[in-house]
Amino acid sequence: MTKVTTPDEAVADIPDGATVALGGVHSHNGPLALVHALIRKGVRGLTLIPTPSAGLPVDLLIAAGCVAKLHVSYVGLEFLGLAPNFRRAAEAGTIEIVEGDEAWIVFGMRAGAARLPFMALPRCTRAPTCPR
Repeated sequence: MTKVTTPDEAVADIPDGATVALGGVHSHNGPLALVHALIRKGVRGLTLIPTPSAGLPVDLLIAAGCVAKLHVSYVGLEFLGLAPNFRRAAEAGTIEIVEGDEAWIVFGMRAGAARLPFMALPRCTRAPTCPR
């Protein structure tokens, strides 16, 4: 048995309303083959949890009408500014946006991976700007 599969086979069991985490940063290393497979499948009502600095993959899913809810710090196209489909959806209120900082998203993912309800952030003690 092989673990290699096509993108369409990889997303076959993702139903409408699923929660999907996406990797990549801005325009780098995004799972575009899987994003295109989700769009082809016509999945709707997704809750997306992308990396804190999301880009093109998230914008494409929003443009295709796949996204209902987004946990995010930033969705942009680097020096081009905010991702246009994200901005339109945010301004029109057509998707629910749960805004959090990068640490909130990263530690939330770590907690989920460890099957914990939350994971506390370590207290900063070394940087000059940290509270003492």
